[in-house]
Amino acid sequence: MKLSPLGNILSAILTYGAGIVSIISAIGYTAVGISGITQHFAIGEDQYWRQRLLASQLTGTTAFAFTGLMTLVGAWLWRSRDGGMRHAGRMVLLLSTIPSVVSVIELLLLTPQDASHAIPFIAAPVMIGLGIALDQRNKEFVTVRNATISLFEGFDSVALTRAGVANGNIMSVRAAAYHIAGHEMHHINIIKERYLSR
Repeated sequence: MKLSPLGNILSAILTYGAGIVSIISAIGYTAVGISGITQHFAIGEDQYWRQRLLASQLTGTTAFAFTGLMTLVGAWLWRSRDGGMRHAGRMVLLLSTIPSVVSVIELLLLTPQDASHAIPFIAAPVMIGLGIALDQRNKEFVTVRNATISLFEGFDSVALTRAGVANGNIMSVRAAAYHIAGHEMHHINIIKERYLSR
């Protein structure tokens, strides 16, 4: 089964992108967090809590960076042609959404003034979900397309000339094949005009 190249590319961009977003936001959040902690606590002033906050900050962001790496591994496995590796990759991708969701909840509950920092934590699981959904739609499209082609390949020349009424009009089986192909092209053109021409 050959999948649509555009669907493959977009789902790969989304899933790999989720891992990259996670890693970049972990690095940025670390830099901002460490800067804020070191500025808030003057040297010599309650060093225990300063060090403890720094350790907590680094532990949390390291875990998020690791989640980003696991997302990249999951995306790589998921792109495999091997069914077992694809399944494992999908599971890794789905599991990698959990730390993001937990982080959003913690961030909004504990420091609502930092809500803008939740954007990457929200973006990563959304990107993973969209990538998986797009891949599934792509597979369904290809399956239906291949089944339709197989159906028409099975008709002999007599069957192709048989006619019936479709939408109040007389139509042959051969004409139905052209209508199906034209309908697909019609939708591809709509997608190109509305979403890809910008």
